[in-house]
Amino acid sequence: MSALPLGLPGAGIDIVDLSLTDPARSERLAPKMLAPSEYALRPAEMSFHIFLWLCWSVKEAVYKFRRGTFFQPTRIVLDALNRVGDLHVRSVVTSDYILSVVDTPGLVFEVAPLSGDPSEEVRSLIKKGFPDWERRPVSFSHHGRYMAYSLQDADGSRVGKTDYAKRKNLV
Repeated sequence: MSALPLGLPGAGIDIVDLSLTDPARSERLAPKMLAPSEYALRPAEMSFHIFLWLCWSVKEAVYKFRRGTFFQPTRIVLDALNRVGDLHVRSVVTSDYILSVVDTPGLVFEVAPLSGDPSEEVRSLIKKGFPDWERRPVSFSHHGRYMAYSLQDADGSRVGKTDYAKRKNLV
């Protein structure tokens, strides 16, 4: 069986290292990142800065899932902070990063600190649990100090076994 190409439909993830974002620039960036209708989705208790990067992360995960060719954030319109059309997106918001992943049957996702080459490190991380990962729908993301992946685990052997999901709040 030959390996399937990276970027198979069925996996989408994005991570944003908040240490690399600037709250002072959020208002200026917003029109390039948000559709007009999305401003109303912001919860009162959430800062505009976190809201903006959460929306970005959700849109990027959906874009990767759909395998688009040109990312235009204002053309991917959120219906809710966890939904774009028929796609449900799970997000983790911490003081260090925002992670969003398109929720699919058999979903497995993981976040890890990044210390070297992102491509090599994320592949190494995946291979530890999924030696046949190249034959699965998979998505990678890295930004600043973090890397993440999502894939479909057809047999369900690792579904829900991401250690950080037990510690963090999912949006």
